[in-house]
Amino acid sequence: MSQYERSVQIPRPAQDVFDYVKDVEKLPEHFPQITSVEKLDGDTIRTTAHVETAEEGEKDVQGTAWFRVGSDGMTVEWGSEGPNNYHGELDVDEDDANASTLTVRIWTDRQSDSIEQELHKAVDGLSQTIQKAV
Repeated sequence: MSQYERSVQIPRPAQDVFDYVKDVEKLPEHFPQITSVEKLDGDTIRTTAHVETAEEGEKDVQGTAWFRVGSDGMTVEWGSEGPNNYHGELDVDEDDANASTLTVRIWTDRQSDSIEQELHKAVDGLSQTIQKAV
């Protein structure tokens, strides 16, 4: 299993950043490929995403996953069942009263040279979205 990590500084208070990212219904704002999120029982969610594959081209796919807000500190965890054993976590740390560091870590059995690049693009996009929204 491989681990990938990306951190960015965000010129916003940590609590404001965390309040934004812990809201599961905002996932489509964070990640444009996710087109909808539905809360199910407990920490289970159903997502619909618009993806493009080399084999099948563009298509919409649905899946279930878990999304948990940590009880200690400013952490969100998520993951899904499946062959790639994919899961991740997001931490928000306070740098000072008006700035924070957002760190995203993912673990997966999937092998691809593009994972690191995809993570950087996603975290940088999330940072921009937060700065516009908060």
